[in-house]
Amino acid sequence: MDTEDLLRLADHPRVRGLTVTDSEAESRLHVTKPLNDIFTEEIDATGDCYVTSFECEVGERGSEQICAGRLAQQLSVGIATGAVP
Repeated sequence: MDTEDLLRLADHPRVRGLTVTDSEAESRLHVTKPLNDIFTEEIDATGDCYVTSFECEVGERGSEQICAGRLAQQLSVGIATGAVP
């Protein structure tokens, strides 16, 4: 996995109301709850998996939408029901 995989993931948490910034220097995404920026996760692409800074695997390449749902749940953001673009 590489930076392109992280950028592919980036849009999915945004749809769920999370703030996403990328750090090309670190090859990571920073996913933050917009109402309280203390709630944040750093996401790295390791092998075929997306992993948080606490080494929690949150998804695999190709399942970015599921990964975004897990991130939203970890950051206590409601997950939209129904179709998500």
